[in-house]
Amino acid sequence: MSRHRTPEEALQEAVMQYLDACLPPDAVAWHTPNGRQVSAITRKIGKAMGVKAGIPDVLILFRGKLIALELKAGRGDETAEQQLMARELTYCGAIGGPVCRSLDEVVAFVGQIIPLRGRLSA
Repeated sequence: MSRHRTPEEALQEAVMQYLDACLPPDAVAWHTPNGRQVSAITRKIGKAMGVKAGIPDVLILFRGKLIALELKAGRGDETAEQQLMARELTYCGAIGGPVCRSLDEVVAFVGQIIPLRGRLSA
């Protein structure tokens, strides 16, 4: 049975496809999938294994710098857990960006930190 993607899932896919194609070889981007609806047992197991609430949607490691991106399609706001995690990551030295609502915003922010190998085509 197929399921339609949410606007945020579509944005995340576009961001990851772009980053996979355009990050330099000394950078890696990934998503930690812990925002899905799961059973109480799965949530308990995940917590015991180190799953942390509020982890940003996309993390990029580039030459010792961790860049954290929160993606929101539409007008959604960060949750309290996401805001707390963003503060913790920044305190620990990560580079947190603004909430990005489009691929253009991601490219503009990341491009200030990392020399990207490609551009968006119209």
